[in-house]
Amino acid sequence: MEIKERTILEFFNEFPEPYKTQAIHNYNEKPLSKDKHLHHWAALISGFEWALTKEEGKYWDNFYKDLVTEKVILTAGNHCEIY
Repeated sequence: MEIKERTILEFFNEFPEPYKTQAIHNYNEKPLSKDKHLHHWAALISGFEWALTKEEGKYWDNFYKDLVTEKVILTAGNHCEIY
């Protein structure tokens, strides 16, 4: 399967709830945020300042770790599962 570069919001739209809605709400559009990324975790890092959100940094750090270790499975059709 070919890995395709996508925007931050394209990746955020594939997150499971409640992360999807929260990440989109926290999204901070800035010049770097228009970059395209290859991985969900890279988009999460670039999308907003985790510590400045209502959820706080630890919450996003835990989700980031789940993305990196593939505990969150993102599949075609935006179906997501967290293990």
